[in-house]
Amino acid sequence: MRPTSRSPVPPGTVPRQDGRRTAATTGAAAAIGGRFAVRSLQVRSDPVSLAVVGAGPSALACLDQAELVIREVERSCSQADPSSPLSVANATPDRWHTVPASLAVTVETAAAAHRRTGGLFDPRCRADAGRLWSPRVVEDDGRWQMHLDGHAVDLGGVSQGIAVRRGAAELAGAGEGWMVDVGGDGCFAGAGPDGDGWQIGIDDAAGGMRPVLVLDTTDAACTTSATRIRRWRADGRPAHQVVDPRVGCLRGDGLRSVTVLAADAAWSEAWSRALLHAGARGIRQRAEAHGVAAAWLGPEGAVETTRLLDPRVVWRRPVSRSA
Repeated sequence: MRPTSRSPVPPGTVPRQDGRRTAATTGAAAAIGGRFAVRSLQVRSDPVSLAVVGAGPSALACLDQAELVIREVERSCSQADPSSPLSVANATPDRWHTVPASLAVTVETAAAAHRRTGGLFDPRCRADAGRLWSPRVVEDDGRWQMHLDGHAVDLGGVSQGIAVRRGAAELAGAGEGWMVDVGGDGCFAGAGPDGDGWQIGIDDAAGGMRPVLVLDTTDAACTTSATRIRRWRADGRPAHQVVDPRVGCLRGDGLRSVTVLAADAAWSEAWSRALLHAGARGIRQRAEAHGVAAAWLGPEGAVETTRLLDPRVVWRRPVSRSA
């Protein structure tokens, strides 16, 4: 996702926004017109965008630090690197490991989300339907130790949220407003490009070129989970990455995507994934019951939202009606 212009947003005037991926290329920080400081880079496979609005004298230094902490989270939580702290812990998940603080905090956050969602958010590579995941994290005088409760884990989504959280903390106070986007998990704070919050366009998970929804917000994180991001066929049937950990089979019935607005990017990531498991029939009840500001795209392309998110909606794609 990326911020849109604050000009009127009828169909055709809002550029396409991507709820999971933002185009970015490796580059150095740059000041634009004396008002903006921006940086685009690539961290492994994830594009990262950083921006400061009304940049102060420390903006470029803050961008440097934000980039450092984002890269550090990725290094500690990477599954692609067999020597990363997470990969080492995953190799023997029934033992204690000394780990960086960034990995320890990510595991703590994932465990909290696992409990809060009743197990629907489950980072275990092989879920145990009859038992909640209970990792242990201990800190002693700056030394962090972790036990994964016997399960290797995939922290991809929640680690992106932690990277956003830490990057945003480094940009706080660097200007009038700031934005962090890591692989589509975004945080938007303070004044937007036009000085009055941020407008965020949410991608059409069916692949359309226009957004399905535009939100007006500030001091919030936004994440979209979609069944189309990674799809394949197994035994002749369509498959995707959304697996209900309670039963070990595909879920998200009738949903193309779920977007969640929350105070923290790790939690918006966890809830967007957990709500997908409810399917089209159960998502509204579950989201309203937990007080989640959510939007979802159904099988016919209709966009629905919870009461908590409704005040943030400035435009939604009209429902097409056949003649």
